[in-house]
Amino acid sequence: MLENIATARGRLGRERRITLDSRERSERGGGERVVLHSKFDEAAHCDHAGDLVVNHVMSSEVKSGIFTDLIRYFQLHSPSAVSHIVSVAPVEGAAIYHYHRPHLERELKPNSVVTVHHDLEDQDPWLAFSAFSDVYRQAGLLVCLCSEQQVWLTNRGFDRTIIIPHGYNPRFLSPVERRLDPNARVVLGLASRRYHRRVKGEALLHEIAKRLDPDRVTISLVGSGRTHDASLLWQYGYEVRVNETLPYRLFQKFYEDIDALLVTSWHEGGPACIPEAVATATPIFSTRVGMALDFVESGVNGEFLTREADRDADLIMRFVTDHALRMELQRGAVLHSKKATPWEKIIERYLQAYRMVLAL
Repeated sequence: MLENIATARGRLGRERRITLDSRERSERGGGERVVLHSKFDEAAHCDHAGDLVVNHVMSSEVKSGIFTDLIRYFQLHSPSAVSHIVSVAPVEGAAIYHYHRPHLERELKPNSVVTVHHDLEDQDPWLAFSAFSDVYRQAGLLVCLCSEQQVWLTNRGFDRTIIIPHGYNPRFLSPVERRLDPNARVVLGLASRRYHRRVKGEALLHEIAKRLDPDRVTISLVGSGRTHDASLLWQYGYEVRVNETLPYRLFQKFYEDIDALLVTSWHEGGPACIPEAVATATPIFSTRVGMALDFVESGVNGEFLTREADRDADLIMRFVTDHALRMELQRGAVLHSKKATPWEKIIERYLQAYRMVLAL
């Protein structure tokens, strides 16, 4: 039976008391890029007043830490006139239906918004675009996490798009002031869970590690399943720090303790660690995926990995051994830290987008 609005609002009153003191993490160049902007990018900055009931449709009972965190930010940063109701199936009577797993739906409700949470180039059968294309065309608005997603969709005729990336929580994350110690090991951090299909680039991580100097580099891993990688890195001779779960309030310490973030993924919609690294003024070494393409400027606040282990290891070892280069990237990371957007502002952009869809 579909839950009605009155019942859902009563439950919402309890949910709004949830705080974000901690969470367990479930997800952790060359050439000129052309970024396309749709009409929605400008329109979403207009403001409207009025009550709003938003139904976040999950389409499945499967729990997701990422979605749970996202909904909590909606609840925490929305005005009292806005109600966020979470359900598996759509709730009758909502003004906006925000779908997070649209490929599990055959037909979307009117005034629907869809967030594109994954890399559209991912070849996993579960994420095949054929499962998304029909419902994407039904959506009133497609919210992309990065410009790469928007370009991909625009090239295939989807014009109702807007970019709203992941944010960060300024209560727990802030720029780190790093001091260069030429005698200390350089600490490289990786923050993501491990998937069996190795989409996070575990093979590349290991091949790069084989070519770095374990006497000069320490590796810090955060995420479910990372003990497996830690055991292999220990065999290579590395000092390794590993946390399978880490409360969000402790992520500042993780970024304070590393000199650079590594992202070795083959595919990403985000990842969430990119805006977090930017917010903490942490240099980033990343493959050309997801939000890294929007937040990393080569030679300024990080470098792009090529997926060629020899070249990537040389790139990282230059960062380790060239103190001037390391200081330059650290300074660039501090300047780029303002590019990260707090979750409060991200939610404001979503609310503006909702009202824009209602006005169409």
